[in-house]
Amino acid sequence: MVVKRIFFMVLLLTGILFGQQSYKVVQVGGGVGLVGVDGSVTLPPVTLMFDYITEQNLSFGFVGGRASTKWTNTIQLLNYSTFEYENYEYGYEYGYTFFAARGGYHFVNNEKIDVYAGLLLGYVVVSASAILPENIPENLVPSASTNYMLYGGFGGIRLFLSPNFGLYAEGGYGVSLANGGIVIRF
Repeated sequence: MVVKRIFFMVLLLTGILFGQQSYKVVQVGGGVGLVGVDGSVTLPPVTLMFDYITEQNLSFGFVGGRASTKWTNTIQLLNYSTFEYENYEYGYEYGYTFFAARGGYHFVNNEKIDVYAGLLLGYVVVSASAILPENIPENLVPSASTNYMLYGGFGGIRLFLSPNFGLYAEGGYGVSLANGGIVIRF
């Protein structure tokens, strides 16, 4: 609820301060190269972004998304019924839900192309669930959650194939090392 209020206050203020020559974009995409995570990627970062671009070539926006990873290892334990060693897999599955505010400057910004760079600051909520052998009772399976600050920088390009639709690519440090997808301008 607080995030919605802040979001609408920022939109209102930027609209009042920068007039009618501005425009908005929504981007939907995916990324590669998760930053600061454990294990192998099971769901690459999927993102939804909103940017408000002013006539002064400044932008203010938000990004949110989800990603997940899995870390596993194998251990040999003695099976007391057969007196043989058996392999058991254990580990953790991690889920990352992230959201951040972003701001940028647009170096080239016309009807066909938009080249920009900026910074982001946000928050990541991490949930973890244990992967244990099947014979462990449910009430003994540990789970955990944590969260941390998300910060970084990005650079990107938007290529508009029509007045309102295009493709984008971004690189940098923050959510993922590189991401891309579709962009809708309105």
